Amino acid sequence: MGAILAATAVIFSKRKRRKEWAKDWLRERETYGAYSTLLTELLLEDDQEARRFLRMSYESFQVLLACVRPLIEKKDTWMRKAIPAGERLAITLRYLGSGKQYSCHLFVALFIF
Repeated sequence: MGAILAATAVIFSKRKRRKEWAKDWLRERETYGAYSTLLTELLLEDDQEARRFLRMSYESFQVLLACVRPLIEKKDTWMRKAIPAGERLAITLRYLGSGKQYSCHLFVALFIF
């Protein structure tokens, strides 16, 4: 029993402590992220591209979001802001529509420049 506790203590003592919860550039998701900036721009200028981005019409997206929001919405904490339910749904729809997994940094920085 003592050996198990000692081994567990060694494993946990070697674990690196996280310096930060989120990278600075990820915190700027609201300013530069594809969901917040690109989708807004697409809805104003090009309905077809907005449909391709969301994999459905914006009206259908809003109906679906209203249905699933209570299930996927997270709360903000004092450490970080939660990813909004709409952004979570958009990422999921893009994944389901393409079958490809988009990394978080690609989705956030997709159309910064």
